[in-house]
Amino acid sequence: MDNLLNEKQVLQQLGIDKFSSMNEEKFSLFLKLIDKMEPEVIPKALEQYPNFMESMLQYHCAVKSGLDKIYSSNKESLQSFYDSCNNRLDSLKKELYCNNLNIDKRIAIINEMTDILDELYAKDTENKSFLLSGLKKTATTMLSLAALAAAAVGVLCIAISQTPNTNSLPLKNSKKELGNNKKLL
Repeated sequence: MDNLLNEKQVLQQLGIDKFSSMNEEKFSLFLKLIDKMEPEVIPKALEQYPNFMESMLQYHCAVKSGLDKIYSSNKESLQSFYDSCNNRLDSLKKELYCNNLNIDKRIAIINEMTDILDELYAKDTENKSFLLSGLKKTATTMLSLAALAAAAVGVLCIAISQTPNTNSLPLKNSKKELGNNKKLL
C-alpha cells in the first residue's frame, strides 16, 4: 500500500498532462490502474474527466461484447473437440467388438480409448480454467466500474454538501417552541 500512485504518477502512466485529456484508450488504462492509485486521485480524475459515465458504460459494453465473442468461440471450439473425440471413441468401440481381434490389438484399442478420455479430461480442465480466468477479469472490471461510480457519487455528494442551501428556513427559538408545543406532540 506504500507504493500507491499519486496524481502526477498516474498522469505520467497515462501519458497525459491532465485528466480532462483522457480519451477512451487512456480511460481504459486508467481503469486498470485504479487499484494502484492513492484514493484521493480517483475523485480528482473524475472531476476533470468530462465524459466519465459515457466512457464507463462504453467500456463495460466493450468488455462484455468481447467476452461474449470469446465464450461463443470457445463453446464452438470445445463442442467440435468433443464431437471429434466422441467419433473416435465410437469408431474404437466398434473395432473393439470385432470378433477377429487378438488380445494385443484389444489392449491397444483400450489404451487409445483411455488416451482420448485423458485428452477430454485435460481439455475440460483447461476450459474451466479459461472460464474462471474470464470470470475473474469480468469481476475485476465490474469492481473497477463500481469503484469509479462510487467515487463519482462521492464527488457529487461533496459538491452538493458544499453548495449553500437557500431553500431551508432557519428555526427561531426552536427549543423554546418545542417546549411550548409538547402538548401537541
